[in-house]
Amino acid sequence: MPPVLPALPAGPPARRGVAAAGRGALVAAVLVVVGCAPPEPEVAADTTRPTRRNTPAALVPPQPDAASRGDSIAVVLYAPPATGVPDSIDLARLADSTLAAIRDERWTAVAALVHPTRGLTFAPYGYVDTTEAPRIAAAAVATLPADTTPRRWGTADGTGDPIVLDFQNYYERWIYDRGYTDGRRGIPGEIIGVGNTLINIAKAFPGSDSTFIEYHLEGSERYGGMDWGSLRLVYTREAGRWWLVGIVRDQWTI
Repeated sequence: MPPVLPALPAGPPARRGVAAAGRGALVAAVLVVVGCAPPEPEVAADTTRPTRRNTPAALVPPQPDAASRGDSIAVVLYAPPATGVPDSIDLARLADSTLAAIRDERWTAVAALVHPTRGLTFAPYGYVDTTEAPRIAAAAVATLPADTTPRRWGTADGTGDPIVLDFQNYYERWIYDRGYTDGRRGIPGEIIGVGNTLINIAKAFPGSDSTFIEYHLEGSERYGGMDWGSLRLVYTREAGRWWLVGIVRDQWTI
């Protein structure tokens, strides 16, 4: 089981060019962003499961994101865990690239963005319980698909039952449970999906240099729109670099 950083105490926690190299060399993080996006349409939820499964070629550039947007985004990210990217990178484009890596289960690419000391916090709902939300160290994020050890990720709304799953099952149910790359992308710090639960993302990831990008899918008419879903990617800016510190999923709660 990969190392897990200690749980945070209750309350606010402490918050272009591609470089080629030989096999033994560390490669710098390079992010190439091409194209611009028109206004994003809101589209219905797509519950199609991802088809890629932690491919060995984890650093192969992803396909362009959200064809419905007309984006022509190409991302190349070669880096060891906890490298980050320069904060000159547009955050919305970085978030699109991060989401594509999550969708395609390229966790080595995600790990390159994870903060070196704060790790990556996972939460199944908009209210992040900092006493139980697991924080995974950057190096361990790269190997999460191979981790079959059940872990507690949170508490289920309504029943109060603990959410205890191995990573792959948690991913399928509580991270990329629908086609978020086809959803509406908010501006930094914008909350789109709102239900009955308090959203404490600002307190769970404090600091004037911390923000998030939300990807939102509207609910269906059949369920009165209450089957909406959101995925928020939380970043912090530090030492001239962007770092990924949280993956927070949200939905309507009782």
